[in-house]
Amino acid sequence: LVRFFIIHLVSITLWCSLPSPYIPTVNALAFNLSPRPQHIASLLSSTMQSLSRTLTSVTIHAPPVHDPTKTNTALVLLPGCLVHTSQYDALVASIQQASQQNVWVAIPKLPLEMANPIVVPYAIQRSMDELREAGYNGNKVFLGGHSLGAVFIPDFLEQWKDEVAGVVMLGAFHQRHGMSVDVPSLTLCGELDGLVRTSRIAESFHQNIIQKGNTKEQRLRNPIVLIEGMNHFQILEGDPHPMKQLRDLPAETDDETAKKEVSTTIANFLDVHNFDCKEAKNDRSILDVTKNHKQRNDLMSRVARTGEYLDPLIQAMKLEGNYHVDSSIQGCPLTEQAQKDILSGLPSTHHVKDQFRKSWYCNPFDKVPFSHPKVASVRTGSDEQQEVDLLTYSEAIYNNLDKILDTGFFSNTASEIQAKLNSPQAVLDAMGETTEYDPSSVHDIARRLNEKTITWALENVPEAVRQRYLERGIPVVTGSDIPHSSGPAWIWSFLKLQPEIQTDSATGESREVRVVQSHILSTPVDHPLTFLSGKMYCKLLSPAKVMEWMYTDSLREKNEFSLKNLFGGDRGTSPHHSDRNMGAGVFMTTDSAH
Repeated sequence: LVRFFIIHLVSITLWCSLPSPYIPTVNALAFNLSPRPQHIASLLSSTMQSLSRTLTSVTIHAPPVHDPTKTNTALVLLPGCLVHTSQYDALVASIQQASQQNVWVAIPKLPLEMANPIVVPYAIQRSMDELREAGYNGNKVFLGGHSLGAVFIPDFLEQWKDEVAGVVMLGAFHQRHGMSVDVPSLTLCGELDGLVRTSRIAESFHQNIIQKGNTKEQRLRNPIVLIEGMNHFQILEGDPHPMKQLRDLPAETDDETAKKEVSTTIANFLDVHNFDCKEAKNDRSILDVTKNHKQRNDLMSRVARTGEYLDPLIQAMKLEGNYHVDSSIQGCPLTEQAQKDILSGLPSTHHVKDQFRKSWYCNPFDKVPFSHPKVASVRTGSDEQQEVDLLTYSEAIYNNLDKILDTGFFSNTASEIQAKLNSPQAVLDAMGETTEYDPSSVHDIARRLNEKTITWALENVPEAVRQRYLERGIPVVTGSDIPHSSGPAWIWSFLKLQPEIQTDSATGESREVRVVQSHILSTPVDHPLTFLSGKMYCKLLSPAKVMEWMYTDSLREKNEFSLKNLFGGDRGTSPHHSDRNMGAGVFMTTDSAH
């Protein structure tokens, strides 16, 4: 680095003093003598590694009472960002008391109290070394972390694949790229975690349990558990974390109960996987290997309750067409239902097929160069009623930051669904019935569709979530649709969410609400641009976004705080969705249209 700055300082001096014919020679010398970017990166990495070895210290918690009749096991626990190791003392003591084993716990103190990919492997290795020096002689080590401390662990399992018996993630989850080694893992979060969204845990539950067969063995191998009424930082002792007031949700259970539930779940996981690491890698069922039946049944019961709690969110994400939940889906089920809803008054049967495609998509070499909906065919059914086949298009808009930083901090549900539908007039015209275009017939049509989505979400969330939302949440109400006369204006006008104070006409009480307004584009069949004739474009609320609001975002005491307002966004490139972020930030929708 010193050489880099000296060379460029000398170069600048020569540029200012030498005649112009000599400048190319100066440039060539500066380029050849300067260290390359990869050299600088290597130097910075080496410096960080040296600092890691020097500044990382480890706190060892030996079992308070060593029982020679019990097996020994160890847990290396990486602390969360800006969390001191001593803040886990009470949790560690509770885990040791709840477990049927002699549990040793090592908690490394990281430089700047912040985990990063360079520090983590050295912290883990030093923790293992100091565990051995302190007297631990077991053959199993579990790697764990809280919050940011758990994020990087899956990437380094390959280094200790013969020693690691499992992974414990507190306030974290399986990231989408998976783990470098397939070992048992426990995901443990609070029901009211304000930093890790419940919707992201729902996605993880679907990917790691449901899609893998949802068997008892899978639920024991990769259990995912939500602790009722607990938030993100409740397991910590001492002064409140800075992010607690800014982002976390208010807890509904006391700290002691939360720590007891967390420690019991972790202890059960350690006890269930209390067998030799080699046995974990063969084809023997965990149900056959484990001897701790009480702990096994308790852990399975907790996973089952979590699955019931998350199931409405998973179903809503499927209705949205969320790619991470169902990668095979090619269209949006919500858009197909919306098309049927706006045609419900017509004397015909409607078969709708939706396709995901970018709203601004245009490829002149494609058979379908534009993503414009159309009436594919009209035929007479067996009951003499006309049957209409319709093609619609959708684009689900997602947040780019969730794609880049898969930490659960940013929303993983669609901020809006841009639905391109066929108008009732277009369907009647295809059936041979001529009608006059009536602009009033489409007044607030998207608003009615969105209200139906809100009602569906409110009826399908768990009762505890519904009551909490109605009592404590900030409701979202729908406003009048905003009409547009051109496609680009409709595409780039996003769902608006405005804070308002409204007065209840019945009680006279004032309440804070969020008013959401959709955007529509409706054209007659005789529109001068034939490719745009007979269209009904609507911005639809995602049912998953509505539920995400009910589960999490409506409960925030400081809704105005969010990194979303610090970043712009543009269109992404996911398989059939867009990660386009809206200028106003990550949109959060929902309601209380009850």
